[in-house]
Amino acid sequence: MEKSGYSRYRQINSIIHKIDPITKLLCFILITSALFISQSEKTLLIVFAFVFLISILSKIKIKSYLVTFLFIFPFFILMFLLYLIIMSPLDSLTAVSSMSIRLYILLLISIIYTSTTKEVDITDSIEWFISPLKYIKVPTYEISMMITLAIRFIPLMIEDIKIIFIAQTSRGINVVNGNLLTRIKGIFNSLLPMFVISFRRADDISKAMIIRGYKIGQKRSKYRKNKFFILEFISLLICLFLVIIVSLMINGVI
Repeated sequence: MEKSGYSRYRQINSIIHKIDPITKLLCFILITSALFISQSEKTLLIVFAFVFLISILSKIKIKSYLVTFLFIFPFFILMFLLYLIIMSPLDSLTAVSSMSIRLYILLLISIIYTSTTKEVDITDSIEWFISPLKYIKVPTYEISMMITLAIRFIPLMIEDIKIIFIAQTSRGINVVNGNLLTRIKGIFNSLLPMFVISFRRADDISKAMIIRGYKIGQKRSKYRKNKFFILEFISLLICLFLVIIVSLMINGVI
């Protein structure tokens, strides 16, 4: 059953869920590379269509992806106003639209990856990717663990903020409505309980890890084996093909 919440793992039987997490991380990097080397509307449209197809194959509710538009809309308005100072309205709209589309695609890729990959698999894939650094005494497992905990905290903090806003509203503190000064004051009143809840949750997680025998620097065994079969090979090949197509279009070959 699909869980609610932003950027949480959803247990769904889809082809994207079946791909090995390390392969998904490599595909994520390839798609991001194609996104950042895109220099025209045509190449951005191709990358967006590719990511949108992946979102359909993941079988995640489209609402989860449309919500990300709310995150970039204020950015779009702010950047448009700033660009108006140095550009014409048409050029400003073109430049800001290009930047917003890039940011939106990047957010979609992130949501797809975190929604189709378990937290422990994200940790393993990140650790595998930065594993060469362990030869120069870099604690790769601890770094991957911190990144995973940070990713896991995002949906939890969003839920805590919603609960705090409801509690503040029930006490007569206007957080959502009212003039700008009233809303800013209500948000500042909500910051303290949010930090208290976050630190309390972090303390609970650290105690749970200690109880389960987690020790920093200790070598840990794994019972999950990474696989690389035909599905993973085809996924990497398709993502690599996307990067090649975008590169050829930029150089005028296509």
